[in-house]
Amino acid sequence: MSTLDQHDNAFSLGYYQVGTAKYADKLPALFDATIHNIHPQWNFHRDVFDHFNWQNSTGISLREMYRRRAQQLRDKYSYLTLHYSGGSDSYTILRAFLDNNIKLDEIYVRWAIKALEGTYTPNASDYRPENIVSEWDLTIKPDLEYLAKYHPEIKLTVVDWSDEIEPVLCNLKDMDVLNMGTDWLNIGAFLRLRDTSPANLNNLSRGQGSAAIFGVDKPRVVKKGNEAFIYFLDMITNFSGSHRTKNVEAFYWTPDMPELIREQSHAILNFFKANPSLQHLLDFEVFKDPVAKNLYDRLARDLVYPDWNPKKFQAYKVTSVFYMELDNWLHQRFDGRATQSWQWQINNIVSGVDPKYVNFKNNKADGFVGFISPFYKIGTFEPTMA
Repeated sequence: MSTLDQHDNAFSLGYYQVGTAKYADKLPALFDATIHNIHPQWNFHRDVFDHFNWQNSTGISLREMYRRRAQQLRDKYSYLTLHYSGGSDSYTILRAFLDNNIKLDEIYVRWAIKALEGTYTPNASDYRPENIVSEWDLTIKPDLEYLAKYHPEIKLTVVDWSDEIEPVLCNLKDMDVLNMGTDWLNIGAFLRLRDTSPANLNNLSRGQGSAAIFGVDKPRVVKKGNEAFIYFLDMITNFSGSHRTKNVEAFYWTPDMPELIREQSHAILNFFKANPSLQHLLDFEVFKDPVAKNLYDRLARDLVYPDWNPKKFQAYKVTSVFYMELDNWLHQRFDGRATQSWQWQINNIVSGVDPKYVNFKNNKADGFVGFISPFYKIGTFEPTMA
């Protein structure tokens, strides 16, 4: 793993504060909080978001907001790499560049192509998280083939990490895992999110403006009484992995253009105002129910991404954090020393964190508690008739 620790803004995805100490990554913050018995605070651009007018929508179309954001990034950096999953978030980002003739330098994909060959049959009707492997055949590969044919000006970098699995996992060092610094301490995320593209990394190492764009994320709208709010969750921003080796730009959740998030949020709010029978999906606790959460996610996706084709295959989100369902094939194929080493690392890390910051599932540690931003009011609903 690269040892570079360069980025334009170490706190581009917010920071954790324990006393007077600030941390870009969650793990060192939890260790510090445990040692000093100080509850960590997560600050996600409160200097901007706390003072922004979230309630007054401008009515500017979402397509126009995405165009403006793409142009903003183009004007800010000399080199732009989109980390592409083929899902609705990154697909919409891609469209924002292509549809508006804004230069995008590179598409970057990490996938275990060789290791997965012959282990599954692509299935477009199976939306379980375990079937995320089908996204390569049904979504990502066709998109890359289209880009190669019609947009040869974009550099396509596909890294097959199949050959990294055993060497990396059988020679794990404590700092390798700790440098991930995120919630997603699972084998697949560790291998997928370790680096950005060599070209992007080269620009960073030379001190040139370079960004790794991630599709973070659709708004989380909640209903409290007759009021509607949005909030931000650290686990979502952490899904881009540690930014020690990449300067991460969240395309949507950005303090550089909060009006983009506001217009997305109002699109969701207006839908639920018109559909009161579905407003139960906005209860805060609903996000603990995978079925209801998937329904909300898909509704929000279709509302804020007008050019997303719902026929494009995309598996449901995972329900586990340390033992993500999409890693099942890894555990099955590489059972033994590699997975035992990884489990030892997980146990070692969890032992250094106060249990109140650990989520347990069936008496087994499965992630750290999430930290949320303040709730930002975006509007109100009509009073419910008694």
